[in-house]
Amino acid sequence: MDDVNKHMLLLLLPLALAPFVAAIGEEEIAAPLFDDYFLDKALRVDIYHVGTSDSERVIIDELKEEKIYPGPRRNLIDAADLGTYRCELRDAETERLIFSRGYCCLFNEWRTIEEARRGTWRALEHVLILPYPRKPVVLTIRSRSPKGTWSVVLEQRLNLEERFISRNNTPAGTKIKPLMINGGPSQKVDLLILGDGYTRKQIGEFNSDAQSLFKSLFKVQPFKERRHDFNVWSVQCPSPESGVDEPRAGIFKKTALDVTFNFFDLERYSLTAAIHDLYDVASLAPHDAIILIFNSPRMGGGGIYNLYAVCSADSPVGNQVLVHELGHALAGLGDEYFSADVTYIDYHPDGVEPWERNLTALLDPRAIKWGHLITKGTPIPTPKDAGRYRKSVGCFEGAGYRAEGLYRPCLDCVMFSLRTSKFCPVCMEAMEERIDFFSDEPRKDDSRKSFR
Repeated sequence: MDDVNKHMLLLLLPLALAPFVAAIGEEEIAAPLFDDYFLDKALRVDIYHVGTSDSERVIIDELKEEKIYPGPRRNLIDAADLGTYRCELRDAETERLIFSRGYCCLFNEWRTIEEARRGTWRALEHVLILPYPRKPVVLTIRSRSPKGTWSVVLEQRLNLEERFISRNNTPAGTKIKPLMINGGPSQKVDLLILGDGYTRKQIGEFNSDAQSLFKSLFKVQPFKERRHDFNVWSVQCPSPESGVDEPRAGIFKKTALDVTFNFFDLERYSLTAAIHDLYDVASLAPHDAIILIFNSPRMGGGGIYNLYAVCSADSPVGNQVLVHELGHALAGLGDEYFSADVTYIDYHPDGVEPWERNLTALLDPRAIKWGHLITKGTPIPTPKDAGRYRKSVGCFEGAGYRAEGLYRPCLDCVMFSLRTSKFCPVCMEAMEERIDFFSDEPRKDDSRKSFR
């Protein structure tokens, strides 16, 4: 048996399940057990978010079966309150909440730019990876408004009859390669590295780039210290042409995953809108977070919570960019910088507390979300005194694309600048919590809140 098959056997290892207590409203009931409600495989739901800046619908395109559900068996209900959307599964007979996840998508960013504000309609792809239900379920998707309120944008009973479920999604020519395996996928954080803009002759270069970024990532905390909590995979996916699109330079390439610079007309914002194709490739390996590297020496990247992190492979600051984008993709952290050009309009409106763990509008200085990390006596707001408060946790004005009215925890952090590859204590704590969640570690507080 070769090494790849040995590693793949880990995916089939029986995993211990343990109940925990979930708080729903004011009642406490036993949390749903994975085996009671789900089979040991994944249900993928390909969807479109459709609308304008002030109108939105979610449409299901296709249901697909995937062999591996990599997520945790214990932590089925996610109470972290991260993301601008939340998907929920309820048992159709009892209406019991049995699964939930927060996420962001391309649409929630697009609706804040001028094109959407003019009333232009657009449909943007997204993918939900769910544990495969044993019994009929209702899928609900909720959208968080700019003011922080929630509304239902989809509620639909899923038809799970076999003839309506697609299979064998993986494109031809793809090949999986394990880079670091520490256990079964449901008990580890599975990072999956994909590549775009590498031709068949450049697959060796992709393998080298993937290995290099993987090694660099695990020199940075908390990844270094928590190395044993991760699996890392790569999937080779050759492109017809080398490189990626650079629209402002008039360069357009035919690639497997359609990464482009100038996303939303931002010079270095590099993403792909071909989410369904991307997840067809990703279906070959387990993934709690997808890292998409693209073949370019120019600095570029982007990160969407619970979707993917994207970065150029050969940029001199590629490692810092990767850590920054994983802050978005894995922990839902917000951008702390405020001086760079963006096309967003009122991304964080006045008078609303951001949901991101590392941003605050300081609406109530007595209840700061990271107050437990602030040293007693530190002034709030915190002066930008490079000497006295340079290494302090406080509330420093300037964050979330706004020079005024939003605050970040520290003067510098990888979410603020590329001068460092380090997370500040607040971002570090947020990342640690998501590592705990996906590696199925029991939380310090086992209570779980959910939407009614």
